[in-house]
Amino acid sequence: MKIKSQGNDSYNCGDLSAAVNLYSRAITAYHSNKHSHGDKSLTPHQVAILYSNRAEALLQAQDYSQAFEDAKKCVEYNNSWFKVSSEMLCLKLLRLSSHLKCPCLEILVY
Repeated sequence: MKIKSQGNDSYNCGDLSAAVNLYSRAITAYHSNKHSHGDKSLTPHQVAILYSNRAEALLQAQDYSQAFEDAKKCVEYNNSWFKVSSEMLCLKLLRLSSHLKCPCLEILVY
């Protein structure tokens, strides 16, 4: 997963836009290969990592709605991460809620 590694490097250097783009390319490539060739070269766990990494980069970039969507996708691919992923996301969103107008907070309240 060379693209994922490049995304990690970009994230670690603070280039969130590049990180999001690279993780997006890796996710798109996975879905394209899976649907057109039946390729399952990545495990569900690896796809969950891609969504998780992109969610974290999106959170840092303050794109909270998309980060929430990616966190949900991450859990779809690896539901054993549900508790950790949801708790992490809730804590971050609640911490930012005083500065945030995000419809996903309404979901978390219920």
